[in-house]
Amino acid sequence: MKTAIASAPGKILWIGGYSVLEKPNVSFVTGINKRVYAKAKLLTEPKAVFNLPQFNTKVEGIIEKNSMVFNPPLSDKDAADSKFVRFVADICLKYARSKGKGLEGFEITTVSDAVFGSGGAKTGLGSSAAVAVATTAALMQAFGFKLNENKDLIHRIAQFAHSKAQGKVGSGFDITAATFGGCAYSRYSPSIINNVPENASAEQVVKAIDGEWDYTIKEVELPLEWVSVIAFTGRSASTSAMVKKVNEFKAAKPSEYTELIKQINEANKKAIEALEKIREITKFHASIESATALKEFQDAFDEGRVLTKKLGDLSDAPIEPPEFTEAIELAKRSGAFVAKLPGAGGGDSIAALCLSKDRAKNVADAWAHIGYKILDLNISNEGVREEPAKKFEAKVAEVLKP
Repeated sequence: MKTAIASAPGKILWIGGYSVLEKPNVSFVTGINKRVYAKAKLLTEPKAVFNLPQFNTKVEGIIEKNSMVFNPPLSDKDAADSKFVRFVADICLKYARSKGKGLEGFEITTVSDAVFGSGGAKTGLGSSAAVAVATTAALMQAFGFKLNENKDLIHRIAQFAHSKAQGKVGSGFDITAATFGGCAYSRYSPSIINNVPENASAEQVVKAIDGEWDYTIKEVELPLEWVSVIAFTGRSASTSAMVKKVNEFKAAKPSEYTELIKQINEANKKAIEALEKIREITKFHASIESATALKEFQDAFDEGRVLTKKLGDLSDAPIEPPEFTEAIELAKRSGAFVAKLPGAGGGDSIAALCLSKDRAKNVADAWAHIGYKILDLNISNEGVREEPAKKFEAKVAEVLKP
C-alpha cells in the first residue's frame, strides 16, 4: 500500500497585515523551522480515516463516488478538530479522481511541533495553513502526484481547501509560506474561489484549480545575519473578529479606509524594496550604502506598523493595544532593529528582528522579564518537503509520550 509523508512550516507575516487582503497589495512572509507533519496511507477499502493524536481525535467516513460521507454525523468537537484535513481531503479526492487517480480509500495522520500551541492557546504561527499544505502534499503524493513536480498544484489545492474551510476569508499568504517558504506575496482574486458553489462537482473544482490564478510570489529572504526573537504574549487573538471590525470600518467609511490602506501599502513596498537592496548589497560587502538601505527598511517597516495600528484605532479593532506598543518599544530599547505584532496582531505572538545574537538575547530577556514566553524557533526559508517514515514516527511518539 502506498504511503507518503510530508511536512510544511508555520509562518510569520512581517509586512502586510490587513493591507494584503486588498489585491494587488504586497506582503512579506517567512516560514519558521517548526512544522506540521502529515502521513497519508492508501487503503483497499473505500474509507476516509483521520487520525489527530494531539487532539485525541479519530474520525472515519465512507467514500461514495467523489465525496466523503460521515454517518452518524460528526460531533461538534470532531468536526472542528478535523475541519482543515477533511476539507483538504475532499478537494484532493475530487481533483485526483477527475484525473483517473485517487481511486483508493485513505488514512491521514497529522502531528505538529509543540510550538504551535502554548498551554492549549494558539500562538498564531499558521498551524491551519501548515496542516493544509502538509496534508495536501502527503495525500497527492500517495495518489501519484510527485511533490517536487507538482508544488504549484499542491499550492493551489491547499489555497482552495483552506479558503473554503475558513469561510473564504484571508489572503492566502500563510498557505504560500507553508508551500514555498519566505517570499513577497500578493493575493489571488477572491472570485477564483468565491465563484465556486459550496457543493461543487469535481469538474467545477478541477476547473477552478487548473484555471488562471493571479497571485504573485517573489522569492525574498531576510539577510542571513539577522536574528529573530519570537514570543507568545499569553493572550490569543481572534483574527476573524478583528477582520470583521476592519470590514465594518471599510463599509462605513470607504474613502478613509482606501486612503489608509494605500498609505500602508506604500510603506510596505518601500520596506520590501529596501530588504531586497540589503540582501543584494550584503552579498558583496558592508558599506555606507548598506547602512542607508538598513535605515530605509527600518523607517518604512515602522511606518507601516504605525499606520496599521491607526487602522485598528479607527475600526475599533485591537490590532496593537497599548500594552503591546509598550512591549515593542521595550524591545527597541533592548536592541531590536524592528519589532511588531505580526500577522493580524491583537496578541498571539510578538516578533523582533535584531542585527546580532547579543541584541537578540537582550530582547528575549526583556520580554521574558514581562512574562512573555520566548518560543524556541527560528526563521526558515524552506517550504513543504517530503519526510522519512522514521522521523514521522518519532514525532508521533513525542506527541503521545506522557
